[in-house]
Amino acid sequence: MKGGGILDKKYIVLDDEKKAIHHFKGGEKALDWKVVKDFDNLAMIVPEPFIVLDFDTVSDAEIIQRIIDELDLKCKVMQTSRGVHVWFKSAEPWKNFTKTRLALGIYSDCRSHSRNAYVKIKDSGVMRKWLRDYGDDEIMAVPKWLYPVSQPGDHYRFKDMIDGSGRNQELFSYIVYLQSKGFKRDEIKETINIINRFVLAEPLPQHEVDLILRDEAFKSEAEIEAQLAEKEIKRGKFEHNIFADELLAVDKIITYNDKIYIYRDGYYQPNQQQIERQMIAAYPGIKWRERNEVIAYMKIMTALDRSKIKLDPFVVNLKNTRLNLKTCERLPYSADAIEFERIPVNYDPTAKSDDLDKMLNRVFCGDRECIDLFEEIVGDCLLHKNIFQTAFLFYGSGSNGKSTILKLIRTFIGYENCATISLEQLTGTFITAELENKMVNIGDDINYGSLKETGTLKKLFSGEPLQVQRKFGMPFTLEPYATQLFSANEIPRSADKTDGMMRKLTFIPFNAKFSKNDDDYDPMIFEKITSETALSYLLNLAIKGLRRLVQNKRFTLPKVVEQAKQKYMIENSTVLTWVDEADMTVEEILTTPANDLYIKFTDWCKISNIREITGKKSFNRELIRKFGLAEQQIQKRMNDGTRKRFFVVSLD
Repeated sequence: MKGGGILDKKYIVLDDEKKAIHHFKGGEKALDWKVVKDFDNLAMIVPEPFIVLDFDTVSDAEIIQRIIDELDLKCKVMQTSRGVHVWFKSAEPWKNFTKTRLALGIYSDCRSHSRNAYVKIKDSGVMRKWLRDYGDDEIMAVPKWLYPVSQPGDHYRFKDMIDGSGRNQELFSYIVYLQSKGFKRDEIKETINIINRFVLAEPLPQHEVDLILRDEAFKSEAEIEAQLAEKEIKRGKFEHNIFADELLAVDKIITYNDKIYIYRDGYYQPNQQQIERQMIAAYPGIKWRERNEVIAYMKIMTALDRSKIKLDPFVVNLKNTRLNLKTCERLPYSADAIEFERIPVNYDPTAKSDDLDKMLNRVFCGDRECIDLFEEIVGDCLLHKNIFQTAFLFYGSGSNGKSTILKLIRTFIGYENCATISLEQLTGTFITAELENKMVNIGDDINYGSLKETGTLKKLFSGEPLQVQRKFGMPFTLEPYATQLFSANEIPRSADKTDGMMRKLTFIPFNAKFSKNDDDYDPMIFEKITSETALSYLLNLAIKGLRRLVQNKRFTLPKVVEQAKQKYMIENSTVLTWVDEADMTVEEILTTPANDLYIKFTDWCKISNIREITGKKSFNRELIRKFGLAEQQIQKRMNDGTRKRFFVVSLD
């Protein structure tokens, strides 16, 4: 170190986690070089009058080094493990800060003199290298374009700007923004020229920059001074509408069903807490009531009309693109597309995974129809509309792969896009509101018992509009599109004997058996089938399954699934169980008086210790459905002269 050198500085000794191992304050209890020089981890107290800017990303470090080298700035530059430390002078101490945007549009941390700050200079026994060094008296004052201006946000992301991304307009609006931060005209011109030359991904021609910086682009000094004076007068006073309007000017914000969403990374994310954090950062003394005033104002100003939202149910938001699932057309991200979910998967039509193929083949016992059904289910999970109106129950006991399949789907769709509401809970007052913006609901471990209330379930399974309510919130209309997946060791009983419920619920048996003693046992299988490539391959399978589903207009119905449904209908109905156990034939049903049939049934129930005996009307309805009988019975005269009613075959 030139100039004052290392001997006149103060130091502290660090542990392996970059923390001081001895007390110090303002350098008073810091140590001299002679005392610390043999320790492996050292930091230097930032001396007066210096500040140190820490650029800890590769791209930002490269930008600042290029600027320093090409402009030949008189400053110190030290190499760090992730970037560089840059030393400048500042007569007034700065506040220490982290991850803050500087005026030229890149980010840094800051450590300032007089702020009890230090920077690491020796790591694991190796002194960090000075890439650029000057004597203390030679170092220049920090230039204005390196002053902090705001926390990270979506505006003024100059590093990402190329031709066609609105560079001219952003730089033009940045002039007034910098003026509002107290920058003078010459300082702004220098800043914008540096941004164009060193920061923009694709710089503008100089004549366009000169046009942006024409005198008419600047507000008058008197106007700016008046604004700054007004801000000074209002300093500490919170005005909810002004603050809210400032946020709305920077971020794309909408309110839907009384919930605030911010457009981030290509889709709308619920993030009211971030807005409240910004309020607290700007006004540390802000009261709870004042925060609520901002939120209420923003909700009014950004509320979306439900009728104006036009969602294409076949467009899905992925990590690397928006994708039309029907055509596989890649679509650009857009704030005009009101999308609330991001599937954490890349679209790669060439992706393959032998591990996933082997796992599916093993879990579904080599049944191609079951694998096809699985592909269709995953494809259905990607839709934003409940077109096919089917729910699924995975059942089977023991280690059969059921949990792995559900966990795979949850990982593929994204945990934040999945609800975990059990079948029993779905009829609750507030719980159904949790299905808002969820692609899948996975309810694990259904208890064996009777499902008493199925009206709400049938509406959920079919995607019909429901009136729901969040706790302490206003009611709103929900059109659920989450694919409903449930698991159980055995199928629960249902009090609903109608075909309506059965048409919407598909039972999928899991008959495979897995053990650590299997020859093909692989403890790392889940990591393999959820790798980035494997998930991209699963997306390809889902697209294939969805296309088949759209073409056939229904899910594939494997034989084992059909058998499971028939078995359930018998086991779930005491009437059908009696028909099965008594070997009742259609001939016997037609030749036995209807009342006598019911007496035989009730006698069987008593012998079988069945307490809840099906009523006569329900008994008749189940026989009519089972054997295709007419609703209207006929009367026949018996040998003893009495008249009795009999079932007849329906002519429809």
